Amino acid sequence: MLQFDELLRSRDARSRTIARLSGHIAAALGLQQDGPIESQIVRLAGAYVRLTAPRNGHPALTSDEALWAVWHGAGEHYQPELVDALIEVVGRRRSRKLAGTHA
Repeated sequence: MLQFDELLRSRDARSRTIARLSGHIAAALGLQQDGPIESQIVRLAGAYVRLTAPRNGHPALTSDEALWAVWHGAGEHYQPELVDALIEVVGRRRSRKLAGTHA
């Protein structure tokens, strides 16, 4: 079982990941990070992070499965442009990781 401080570190790491993803998505779209669009970006990035993390005894989805899930919700739950930007950012990060460089 995780200790309380380990849980806090884990939560902080997820928060930083969400913030990083939201920044990358906004940059890919050329958006400023204020107003309602920021909350939409954070909600989308948070959904992606939650889908790719194990929860309640269920295994984490792969990155591709999580992207498919949010893509499936585009137009209904998320703005399609934001989903496209998330797919672009995740793909770019994956390419950099395979090339051995860091974002």
